[in-house]
Amino acid sequence: MKNIVSLLNIVSDEATQKLVQLQELFGVESEHSSNTVLLIKGENSQVNLEGGRYLTEIDCINEILIDDNGYEYQYDCIPFDDLCQIIDNQETQHGVIQKTPLTAELLETYNFKKTRNQTCHDDVGYDYELPLMTLLGFFQINGEPCEIDALEGEYYTDEGEAHDLYIDTKEQLDALLKLNEEDEIIEFIENIME
Repeated sequence: MKNIVSLLNIVSDEATQKLVQLQELFGVESEHSSNTVLLIKGENSQVNLEGGRYLTEIDCINEILIDDNGYEYQYDCIPFDDLCQIIDNQETQHGVIQKTPLTAELLETYNFKKTRNQTCHDDVGYDYELPLMTLLGFFQINGEPCEIDALEGEYYTDEGEAHDLYIDTKEQLDALLKLNEEDEIIEFIENIME
């Protein structure tokens, strides 16, 4: 049996590898250097590094945290669980997590208000009212019964701009339900619709 220190080292190594993978997939040029970094955005990712300086970037290759003024810190200046939460938030933000398929039974557990919607003669589904939008799940397509396995629709910004959305996992739906700000929702949609 492995001792606690060796188990923690394994988890720490996995977290570090996961951050590198996220940076390779979604990295952008740093605002403070020419290095590629992982941007940290949104209220759920706010980490105070020191005296009101907040984490805004991570250079995952070099294991450096960067605050809003460009100051650099080592990973060990924040609690390990904060680092793990950043990984979870990044995966959610970028739509990386895709595990549990959506089903009609699963959607019932959310207690969304639903209304029957016949989009044309042969296609029928339910409109599910989420807090910030309504999405459609079909149970009949081309006149043939089918299982609801996705939600689709459009998210409208305050200016009336439409963004098409298609989600087919519980994890994507859960991530969407956590978002409240328009720019976070648009970024989430753009990432999963790529």
